[in-house]
Amino acid sequence: MTNDTSRILQFYQEIQVTVAVLFGMFVQFFLGDRRGLKVAFTVVVSSLFVALFIVPAIIEVAGLKPDSKVAIAFYALSAVISIEMLAVILKVLPEAIRIRTKRFLGVEGVENAN
Repeated sequence: MTNDTSRILQFYQEIQVTVAVLFGMFVQFFLGDRRGLKVAFTVVVSSLFVALFIVPAIIEVAGLKPDSKVAIAFYALSAVISIEMLAVILKVLPEAIRIRTKRFLGVEGVENAN
């Protein structure tokens, strides 16, 4: 009985994390200026990367419980964090890779369009 309850609670926590990440992706996609398929794909991939590798490390270092509300909020913010991380990475990449990535995403000249 205890084992079944534990599995149900773990499943519930995983559903919360999944919904939080999906909600973060949805918000990030609709807050952006560009809403193409390539941008949606980039949001999904970068959000999953952050949710799988960055957020669990932050939660562990901070000493938070994985099922706490703060941890779930980190997962929800993972999509927002991921796009900003991509922007920082684009700043430090070599020029050729930066131009090609911007062309792929269809965001060339966006930073100059104020």
